[in-house]
Amino acid sequence: MATVSETGAVGGKKITIEQFFAIEKQLKEKFEKGEIDRDEFNDSYDRLKCLYEKSENSAEVGSTASSESTKGGSDATKGTRKTNPLENIKYTDKVKAQMKQGDYHSFPESVDAFGADGKVTQITGGDNVVRTKVEIPGSYQGKEGIFEYIIEPDGVTCNHRLFRPNK
Repeated sequence: MATVSETGAVGGKKITIEQFFAIEKQLKEKFEKGEIDRDEFNDSYDRLKCLYEKSENSAEVGSTASSESTKGGSDATKGTRKTNPLENIKYTDKVKAQMKQGDYHSFPESVDAFGADGKVTQITGGDNVVRTKVEIPGSYQGKEGIFEYIIEPDGVTCNHRLFRPNK
């Protein structure tokens, strides 16, 4: 069985988003080759995600957003959990095409799972429509930056998805 510990991510060690994706890829490959079954894959993936989430304040994808600016923010004293504004998003055909280009639009969809860790703001476009912008700090292709999403007023349709590297 492939486990997080087999990948070297053990015992309270912090892992970066790139390490998360590399381990996730290894798990998928083992599943596709039949080396592990669906339950083993799900168990290992859950442990991997838990380990990553415990990498508190990681510079890769961190809990840098304040609870006031985060949709459904978290209150540690009440033990509530943040809402992920990206949880049920649907990509437009434009975004789906951009995701296949191999550029900064092409980061893994698994980043969506970290939406609750991002900064959520309301922006008004040139068309005077108010949309939700989600910014998740992280790294991609060896560069630090922000994973950026813009969600339409329906709360579901994502018409913008881009990794914006720091200058």
